[in-house]
Amino acid sequence: MVAHDVLTYLSAKSIGFPEIDVKITPYTYADAENQKYNPNYSLEYREGDTPVAHSQDSMYDESEYYSNYIKYHSPIDGMVSGIEVLSLYSAEPDWGMDQNLKLSFLQRLMGGSQGYRHMRYVLFYFIRAGIVNKQIIYFNNLAKTAFNKNDKYWGLRFSARAIHYLEDLLTPVHSKPFPELFLLKNIFSPKKIYFKGFNYHMNFEKLIGYYLWHGNSDLTNTIITSPVKNLNSLKLLCLTLKHSKIRFLLNKLFKEMDKIWGNKMGEKEYKLRKSEIEDSLFNKNLLKLSVEWLNYSASVVKGYIKKFVLPELQ
Repeated sequence: MVAHDVLTYLSAKSIGFPEIDVKITPYTYADAENQKYNPNYSLEYREGDTPVAHSQDSMYDESEYYSNYIKYHSPIDGMVSGIEVLSLYSAEPDWGMDQNLKLSFLQRLMGGSQGYRHMRYVLFYFIRAGIVNKQIIYFNNLAKTAFNKNDKYWGLRFSARAIHYLEDLLTPVHSKPFPELFLLKNIFSPKKIYFKGFNYHMNFEKLIGYYLWHGNSDLTNTIITSPVKNLNSLKLLCLTLKHSKIRFLLNKLFKEMDKIWGNKMGEKEYKLRKSEIEDSLFNKNLLKLSVEWLNYSASVVKGYIKKFVLPELQ
């Protein structure tokens, strides 16, 4: 989803994330890492900058939707706010690090290697693709490695990456591309299946991202007031979420998006204008479903921060 940083920041803030500054440290974890990254990607330090994903492809560029609801501060004497590290870098995996890789033949069904790492498609309970669940555990383990070295900056930054993939796993449009019934009804219309699946995914994320970045009270209050989910095992959490109500929520969301956007998103790529985004959330059913999703998503994110991040800062 767009605006990972707002979901992360509000979730952390609402459960009493400490007001601490951490020292920015260099990356020294090449020996601890065993996964490939985009060979064209360069590690960025964006303290004081924005979480926006930039792209030459307008469908993937987020720049026009951004507003600085969260004010990020530049470092002072090499120190930066801990909660800003956690929130800012929860957007990092969308900056290109997972692109241009050959990971699996299944990635062709998911828009490439980034989709393969950021989603977990489950259709008909037996068709499965994507490893976002594994990415959560991978970066949580790296965070432990950094925290064990008393490197709070990279501990928080790796935790932020883990949170990114957790939020992706919790996002309905990352759970499956379309409802099974829609697929069966349109089995002889592959063009319609592709474009509706693609366009609804991209534009739902832009819709939510726009409203979070602009501080919509319905959505931000939902995040702030959501309960904290108690977590025990991260592996069990990932296993549970792969089969969770998120996929069933996608069915409802897809149906509602079809009512709103169906006539213009079934034949070609379509990017919502800001005026169209502002009209869409006035749809009460779409807003209700978005609130339901964010309430659940934020509760899990809060549980992760409480269980795996806050103890490392005490």
